[in-house]
Amino acid sequence: MINNLSQIFILLLIIITVDGQTINCDHCGKKIEDRYVSVEEKNYHPECYENFIVEKCSFCSKPLIGQFIEKDGKRYHEKCFLDNIALRCDLCGEVIKGSYISDYWGNKYHITHQLNESKCDYCGRYISGKLTGGGSKYNDGRVVCGICESTAISNTGKAKSVLAEVRESLEKFGVEIEYESINLKLVDKNELKKITNEIDADRSDPRGFAEYKFVTSNDQIIEREITIYILNGMPKKEFEAVAAHELMHVWQYLYAKQKLKPQFSEGSAELASYLYHNQFDDDYSRFIIYKTKTNENRTYGEGFRRIKRVVDKLGLDYTLKHIKILKDFPPGY
Repeated sequence: MINNLSQIFILLLIIITVDGQTINCDHCGKKIEDRYVSVEEKNYHPECYENFIVEKCSFCSKPLIGQFIEKDGKRYHEKCFLDNIALRCDLCGEVIKGSYISDYWGNKYHITHQLNESKCDYCGRYISGKLTGGGSKYNDGRVVCGICESTAISNTGKAKSVLAEVRESLEKFGVEIEYESINLKLVDKNELKKITNEIDADRSDPRGFAEYKFVTSNDQIIEREITIYILNGMPKKEFEAVAAHELMHVWQYLYAKQKLKPQFSEGSAELASYLYHNQFDDDYSRFIIYKTKTNENRTYGEGFRRIKRVVDKLGLDYTLKHIKILKDFPPGY
């Protein structure tokens, strides 16, 4: 077996020599003077058989004589198949025989690569010079491929600019934050885990956090401090997704009258990320949306799917008003 959908066959071409007989070619009708091919009780000049009768390779269109391989109802010379058709690993380039694994981007790999190759923490591609242009390992243990690293946000000035862009974009959906003094800090994974460990234990791989502190006097808030922490070195699209998520938490802190239940709060924040990326028609935005929709986490993934059902049924304006007033999903959602 070449792989689980192909099979090797052999077609033998038997050429017979005329021995005092009068034989006409069943293709051209002319007398056969010397050698001929006999197939299924019909006789042909060898050149008539090769040019007009014998099956042709589905790749090179030359006569398919000798060993050939069949896949998906098509037949190929073994070399044509191995060089041009056979499924090959996008990491090592070798032919894949049997089962294989694949990523979101359509790359296919030998299963054995799971054991000894590094995979990008963001896009999920296996890292190699050919496939991803190499990659890096950050000091906090994260592994990032060259593709994702090429757009990584590692500069505070750039990060603030992107955060402002996301904030302005969310205003179009009604998520308006009338508070200017939002601090932004880029941190590594270890720092972020220390910040979120006791507060957000449901998220084992945090990428951002919105911290809200306030001082009251006579039951009135007289001072606020809002800080958004985001992982340093994430690809721009991932940074934008986290920024939208955390800005939604800031909006909740400022305008919700009650403390929201975790699934309602995180699902709404994931909705902001979805709304932001759903505006764009590029591969990575679609990847972000795919991850959001298929997230199996009960708080974040299921929370998003529930709030999305509310939006689809009752509208975004209603949903935002509901978040401001109540602390949980509407009944039935």
